[in-house]
Amino acid sequence: MYAFLIQTPQGFCIRRRETGVLKGLNEFPSQAVFDGETPENILNEWGIYEFTEVKRKRYTHIFTHIRWDIDCIWIRTGDAPFDTYSLEEIKETISLPTAFRQCLGILHGEV
Repeated sequence: MYAFLIQTPQGFCIRRRETGVLKGLNEFPSQAVFDGETPENILNEWGIYEFTEVKRKRYTHIFTHIRWDIDCIWIRTGDAPFDTYSLEEIKETISLPTAFRQCLGILHGEV
């Protein structure tokens, strides 16, 4: 799975999961990976064509019956089709499942 920390001048992007294990909960925009699918393909599908990759880190999250290997990719772009929040808002008021909250570790000392 790819999870994207999408940073715009307005803040970081958050959306509600529409399907799957954590349906209805907040997340950093993510998508399961299928053969040949690249982060660039996914971002382009969302209408994000110009971006800079800042950092990438792999995390593993284990539910009771599922293992997710998550490639968290931090990008900067001018605009994105998701709601944005400041880092402080995300840390203090946005409820994120642990599977996605751990992606904030990629920002340590970088923002």
